[in-house]
Amino acid sequence: MTATKANRNTWWMSRPKRSLAPAPGTLRTLVDSVAGDSWRDENQTTQRAFEHGLEDNELKASRSKRDPNGGGPRTYLAWLRSLGLLWIGNEHKLYLTLAGEAIVKGDERLMEIMSRQVLHYQFPSYFTSGSGASSVSQRFQVRPFVFLLQLLLDPRLDGYLTQKDDVAKIVLCFGEDNTQQCVDDVVERILAMRDRGNSSLPDDYLERFQSNRSKEETLDKLFKNLNHIANTAGNWLSHTQLVHREHGGPWTIADGAEAAAREAVDTMLAKPLISDWNNQERFQRKYGLTPGRKKDLRDVEAVQNIGPEAVQEQEIIREYTTYSTTNIVTEITDDLVISIASKVAAEAKVVRKVLLSRFKSGYGGFLMRYTELAQDSRKSATKFEKATAEIFDKVFGFQAKHIGAQALRPDVVIHSRSDGYGAILDTKAYGKAYTLAHDQRGVMRNYIDDYSDYQLDEGSLAFFAYVVGTVGPNMDAQIAEVSRRSDNVPGSAVTAHDLVLMVKRHLGEKPYSHKEIRELFSRNRVVEVAGNEHSLDELVAAASS
Repeated sequence: MTATKANRNTWWMSRPKRSLAPAPGTLRTLVDSVAGDSWRDENQTTQRAFEHGLEDNELKASRSKRDPNGGGPRTYLAWLRSLGLLWIGNEHKLYLTLAGEAIVKGDERLMEIMSRQVLHYQFPSYFTSGSGASSVSQRFQVRPFVFLLQLLLDPRLDGYLTQKDDVAKIVLCFGEDNTQQCVDDVVERILAMRDRGNSSLPDDYLERFQSNRSKEETLDKLFKNLNHIANTAGNWLSHTQLVHREHGGPWTIADGAEAAAREAVDTMLAKPLISDWNNQERFQRKYGLTPGRKKDLRDVEAVQNIGPEAVQEQEIIREYTTYSTTNIVTEITDDLVISIASKVAAEAKVVRKVLLSRFKSGYGGFLMRYTELAQDSRKSATKFEKATAEIFDKVFGFQAKHIGAQALRPDVVIHSRSDGYGAILDTKAYGKAYTLAHDQRGVMRNYIDDYSDYQLDEGSLAFFAYVVGTVGPNMDAQIAEVSRRSDNVPGSAVTAHDLVLMVKRHLGEKPYSHKEIRELFSRNRVVEVAGNEHSLDELVAAASS
């Protein structure tokens, strides 16, 4: 089948941002920008207000506009629609789905809400049906991210997928539905690709799968575009915490997540696709549910119809959620209230009332961003260091200080007032799997030797730990060597993924004591956190509900 009616004969996702982390902030900015006005293609005032809001909130790069009527803000709106967060109704007014409403109101379950939208994403949808710029061939009747999990769980593929070949060249083109028959077909094609390379592809591959919109003229151009789509799909799927991706390397099920991934697949396969893809409101209401909700029966009000008090409340929530993406909030302090009140020109008592009624704590947006910082390489290294200190301070209750800017010092030093010990944390925001090179082992030994020069309080050095995006091979042996050559001070490494699950457990019903944390991080190997599987099961259960 060729792409004659639809623009694309492959999977496709709107991607003004390849990461999902900015989506909540983008939605809140949109709501702030369109209050009292309609959204029409010819209404440049509203669209420019939205674009300026994105730039002011650093959600979109600020750049000179060659075309003042360009599609930038429309692309961001399309992205939010594709994720089931809103729909456009009568008189071009915007309406929030339950998921969108929860995000705007500051629901702390951001990871669960966005993971649900990923697992329930389907072809066809209202966004990809029809003949517009976003149209995808209706031969695809599939939940794509569930299909990817099906493949990763298939033993014939040895537990991995490659992005450039397996996903981009095969899965995006041939993953038509979630049936076992289709899985078998795609597995065979992937194995053929691994064996024979591009020669295994059909002779008419370019003709069949080139996009009517981008009109790739060569296989190389088509492969490049397909790889961009595959990269976006990988970013979205990683958000569920079920999948691990190494930069430039294979995709695998995350350590300890196989049972949760199977449960997610089984639950999703038991659900039929949403059938109302030709009716925008019906489809978006069904797709944009929040975890645990089965129907959306609201008599919903258009975003543009909210009154001045609601507008002010949204401004307060926006400022709070922006702050809480880089700071963990454990209580509503006077300083936080005064800071937000000054920014939105509201009375402090009004701000306090809104925050106390909406938020018990603030960690959902922070955790969404944290796992991405760990993979963002050196450009986000300092942010990752500070965020790690924030976790050990605000969540686990240590005295924690970021000292990475000082020469010959680790990134973070912590101290337990209750148990009287200290520890060294060195963070590694690497896109690829991290292993301890010989010189880096020497650096850690120097940190240990000099600990008394920068320790925060009295007490022995209990452990050193590396906080990384991905653990590379032989890490246990490398940690043990550092320990052996440093008077047997024990060490460990922990991934950002596992640290996030530790936070979710700690803030739930099973908080960690400082004694438990010391034991976990003192085993001279990569941390395997007992109880993390419970946190992951809860996230997956919410996302697949």
